[in-house]
Amino acid sequence: MTSYKVGERVGRGGMAEVYLAHQVGMGGFEKLVVIKRLTDRLLSNPRYVTSFLREARVSAAMNHPNIVSTTDVGQDEQSPYLVMEYLAGESLAHMTKSLRRRGECLPLDHVHRIVGSVASALEYAHDLTFPDGTRSAVVHCDVTPSNIMCCYSGDVKLLDFGIARVMREEHTRDLEHLQGKMGYVAPERALGNRVSPRMDVFQLGVVLWEMLTMQHLFAGDNDVERLHAIVRQPIPAPSSIVRDVPADLEDVVMWCLRRNPDERCPSARTLAQHLRHCTSRPSTERDFALWMQATFSERRAWRSKLEQRARQSSSHVTLERTTGSVSAATARVAAPPPLLVLARGLMALALLLALLALAVSWSVRPMGSEAATAPPASDALLPVVHPIATPHVPSNVLDPEPAPQRPQLDPPPAAHPPEPRPATKAPEPTEPPPADPSPEQMPPSIELSDNLDPWAP
Repeated sequence: MTSYKVGERVGRGGMAEVYLAHQVGMGGFEKLVVIKRLTDRLLSNPRYVTSFLREARVSAAMNHPNIVSTTDVGQDEQSPYLVMEYLAGESLAHMTKSLRRRGECLPLDHVHRIVGSVASALEYAHDLTFPDGTRSAVVHCDVTPSNIMCCYSGDVKLLDFGIARVMREEHTRDLEHLQGKMGYVAPERALGNRVSPRMDVFQLGVVLWEMLTMQHLFAGDNDVERLHAIVRQPIPAPSSIVRDVPADLEDVVMWCLRRNPDERCPSARTLAQHLRHCTSRPSTERDFALWMQATFSERRAWRSKLEQRARQSSSHVTLERTTGSVSAATARVAAPPPLLVLARGLMALALLLALLALAVSWSVRPMGSEAATAPPASDALLPVVHPIATPHVPSNVLDPEPAPQRPQLDPPPAAHPPEPRPATKAPEPTEPPPADPSPEQMPPSIELSDNLDPWAP
């Protein structure tokens, strides 16, 4: 019998909590794993329990080197839980915040490696074959820096399919169930349209834009402001903020960020192909591992201590599987209190009214219908959005977006490697950046399933 000795909580998001656990089995078998379970306040909501079990089913069907693997699902006396592989590394959200504090940028060759790995994971998910032999696109719907893990081994993993949608099961256009970090939601989803794989392409485009500029693309003091920025705010070219961004890479970024999905990069596979044409030498796994280990050496030392405590502590709570089907959890949950239902309904109504107002303003803008076949030429430089430190959206972002240019085919990559790109330096800080906290001051967070704002201070 396999048992899990659950240790410290190492992460918490809007829906779930994550614990580091020690898996033990016959013949001295032992392994560090991660246990994910719903927060206590959501256990009484059947919709969230059903969504949690759907995540287990979808995750178990995936086997890809750039997707975190789910090894087990169980039910104890408290709640259902997922068992996932433990990843020793840092989330992209933490990496970008840490580098910003130091006044540094992500090296361009590592940017290619990270985005290319995530694109490969999405390509696999968008054409997934389930155990019963059926095939369907699984749309992640939450491709954000918090859900991208960069490991000290050089691996890059996409995490958290908690709000993923299986296309064969998608029948509604439910604005009430709009989930994920609002600064990364695709515009057509914000307006209530059906889920499609191109939404993941848009989200990855936002992540790539932010990796190149080290700024937040769609800022706002609340979710409604962020959704408004996504639908209406002009999107500046990365080179208008940080110089030395290669033109071909900028074309790919702006292609992914087309608001009209018909004009956007059509698939994660196409995105991965064009990314390979934008660089002659992406970083190798070994190069990336050495950079991660050197750049985040203190965090790595702290994580080693955390792993050691997990293996040696005798204060674990042993998690044993109960008898019966895991799916029976949905039949045992209690209905939420009436006041809680009323509060949720009022919040959903407020969000619905705001989105309907955005939809009306969006409908007056003509949309092209010609499908994109290749990344377009660079857009004209647009006004620069406010940096993260000043998230208020200026009034001029309400101006209509310039009409997109007709996409042009990129020339094939040169037969010889291009000249090496000079290292991009971040703008000089106005005051000395604070030093990274010591391992003792660091919060015990692996950030495997963090649905909070990844750019919050």
